[in-house]
Amino acid sequence: MFRKENLTTAVSVAIASLLAMGCMLQDPKITDGKTTQLLQTATKVVFSSYPSVGSAASVWSTQPVVELYDKDGSLVTTGPDAWAPITISLYSGTGILSGQLTMYAVQGRAQFIGLKIDLSGEKYLKVVKSDLSTYGGSEELSAIGSAFTVSSAAATKLKLEGSSLIQPGTCNPYVLSAQDSGGNIVTLSTVQSIGLTISGNATVFSDSNCTTSITSTTIGSNVSETTVYARTYGHESIKLFAAPYSIALSSAEIEIKSNLLVLSDFAIDSRFTVKCFVYTNGSSYCTDSGFVNFNKKISKISVGYNFKCALLEDGTVWCWGEGDNGELGNGASVDSSTPVQVANLGGTVSDLISGHAYTCALVTISNIGQVKCWGYNYSRQLGDTTTTSRNSATSVSLGLSGALSVVAISKSAGAIERNFAVFNDGTAKSWGDGSNPASVSGLTTAANLVAYTASGVNHYCALNLDKTVSCWGTNNTYGELGSGDFNVYSSPNPVAGLSDIESIGNSNLNSCALKSDGALYCWGYFTNSMTMIDGLNQGVTSQKGLGVNTAKLMD
Repeated sequence: MFRKENLTTAVSVAIASLLAMGCMLQDPKITDGKTTQLLQTATKVVFSSYPSVGSAASVWSTQPVVELYDKDGSLVTTGPDAWAPITISLYSGTGILSGQLTMYAVQGRAQFIGLKIDLSGEKYLKVVKSDLSTYGGSEELSAIGSAFTVSSAAATKLKLEGSSLIQPGTCNPYVLSAQDSGGNIVTLSTVQSIGLTISGNATVFSDSNCTTSITSTTIGSNVSETTVYARTYGHESIKLFAAPYSIALSSAEIEIKSNLLVLSDFAIDSRFTVKCFVYTNGSSYCTDSGFVNFNKKISKISVGYNFKCALLEDGTVWCWGEGDNGELGNGASVDSSTPVQVANLGGTVSDLISGHAYTCALVTISNIGQVKCWGYNYSRQLGDTTTTSRNSATSVSLGLSGALSVVAISKSAGAIERNFAVFNDGTAKSWGDGSNPASVSGLTTAANLVAYTASGVNHYCALNLDKTVSCWGTNNTYGELGSGDFNVYSSPNPVAGLSDIESIGNSNLNSCALKSDGALYCWGYFTNSMTMIDGLNQGVTSQKGLGVNTAKLMD
């Protein structure tokens, strides 16, 4: 390839050689009986031969020829310009021009050889004659050729293109195309079948909603590409593979990674069977059903028996699952596999929690905080003075004084249904189990409360205003109170080693707390089957063995 830094030396040698030969190739001129030499100077460079078509990555059948002309329109056959170096380049269009890119003119004509471009499309070429003014020639001259088209070659490979970094649970498109060796997309003449495989915790789908899973696809005749969709469920790196069945095309693959999502909240059912997780980006994952998809971000999620409810960023609440006791709150006591909006809330919801077959929400109406509940009401857990189940939100009216100061609500996870309201002053009241609201003794610094109550056993945990956690109750057989021992505590007792806690939850034999950095700590009873996997394989697994009586990071 011609290098600019060698131009001076090369031209100097060429000129010196010409002068040494006495410029024998120059035309003579007789003046006053004396013979002198006429040196031509180029004023124009033109293409005398130029490609009209080409095939990608193949040498063109018509190679460019460039000629130099002087001011009289004559071909420059004498003087330094007649032997000038001329360089060709791709002026417009994509791709890499290769071949002999610099040629020396021979008596004003330069013939390029071996030129080709790897990518298809419309192209323009440009030539430049070097500046030889120092040696008696002209300054730099250039010319731009006309447009010509480079077509793709025969298909030799498949190509997968799409995002390599995605959000878990989202549906992401990947374009699968047939290409030639230069990477040009090729339109196929016949239908080609392609097998699809994906490694890791992920699935390939045929549609943009990621509802129909597939293991193969096709690129049709007179078509160059097709689109498939992938959804990941974990944070590990995965690979999507595409292999043709019927023709000699090389396979394609793409590596896909998932953005790390940080937990912002969680919910567990009364038996630690179903766990749901909310992430800082507003997505949510449940261990029994996968990712929960809304058009808006999720702020909080709650888990009942065969139903769930989600609080969205706009303050609305949506529920899905079993609804025969009004659990879904949409005014109809029927099941729904898709989320339905809770009716009669009358304000903006900031918190919610679900019991066995009911849900309560903290609602702000005219700047006043109220508790509203819906669903099963056998033990007056809805707090409306009746035992009538409700299929839309109804206000708690069992003498819950100070409701305007409610900052959080919680519930019992056991068979005896009770609710708890926590006030700004750190105190709490409970209702349900057929009784009116009553103060929870020993609480003066609570910001939230969770409880499990069953016949003869109970344990409670409070998230304190200083973001520490305290637990108490009659059931500490497996370390449910996180006290570091297995003793019974009748009043709130600190869980050692916990600080900066944002959310808490419990089930019948264990409790958990979420720190502001997304780290999840749990204590109590765990077995190999009681995993805390959050769907993303990102460091949330259970402590193995029995009797974890201090808070442990779920790693």
